Amino acid sequence: MAKVREWFSKIGITERRLFLAAVISKGFDGLLEFLAGVILLTLGVAYIKHIAWVWASHRMFEHPNSRVAPHIQNAANNLTTHEKTFAGVYLILHGSLKAGLAIGMIREIRWVYPVAAVTISAFIGYQISRLAEHFNWILLVLTCLDGLIVVMIVIDYLKLRRSPSGESKGMGHDAA
Repeated sequence: MAKVREWFSKIGITERRLFLAAVISKGFDGLLEFLAGVILLTLGVAYIKHIAWVWASHRMFEHPNSRVAPHIQNAANNLTTHEKTFAGVYLILHGSLKAGLAIGMIREIRWVYPVAAVTISAFIGYQISRLAEHFNWILLVLTCLDGLIVVMIVIDYLKLRRSPSGESKGMGHDAA
């Protein structure tokens, strides 16, 4: 761990900056999920099926061996109004939660850290169950990154708890 800190220090990246970059990316991802959920709820099922069909047809024309396009087409063909509503509400709630937790950690609100660590850990558990059902390299990488973010949240929280109020808080800050 000391060598990693030394390497980051040499290139000018503090632990706090790395943590903030991870939290900001989670918050931005949450915002995108929220927007996707709103868009999903506003579009009709027939329109979603049409968009998927056009995209997948174009993709398969350019890349006949595409493995993604047929899955998108199949998912869209089987989409029901209930599933669309569930997915839209899920994306809005999940995205709002991620964005809210990110804002709380950026502002160094202490109670947000344990909530964020537990919430992301719960999603990691869900992702692991999905990996057990059907292995996917992308999901594995995202799950590992989420695990790293949980470790960073815990480290930052512990440093934040140790700092007296009024002094610099979090990782990478030098208390005066």
